[in-house]
Amino acid sequence: MCRWFAYISPEEPCLLSDVLVEPANAISKQCSEHYLPKLLPHGEEHDLDDSNDKLMQMRNSLLNMDGLGIAWYTQAAENYVKNVEGQRPALYKTQSPPISDFNFRNLCSNTETQCLFAHIRATSGSVVTQ
Repeated sequence: MCRWFAYISPEEPCLLSDVLVEPANAISKQCSEHYLPKLLPHGEEHDLDDSNDKLMQMRNSLLNMDGLGIAWYTQAAENYVKNVEGQRPALYKTQSPPISDFNFRNLCSNTETQCLFAHIRATSGSVVTQ
């Protein structure tokens, strides 16, 4: 199951980590078992490999995540590139889990925006390529 997040504010910018990493229900945390009840084994079955549910085995991994992407608008280029005015789009995408992705966490801790879109992808068994 994919998860989506959007933030748009004409006046108040947000620090990416304040909305994508820090909250208890942040999108970067929603690929764990806590946010995916009954998608991973419960009760006496503790490992996905021990489950009798073949569909559950097929569609889930330990993190139920196949990629992460964030897009936001920034005015950074306006300060450094001639003839560039206003906000420009920026993009970060990876196949690494967001909780252990140092680049994602560092980017979020040092980037602010008024317009943000984030997506965590979970496929239904298809091959994932970078």
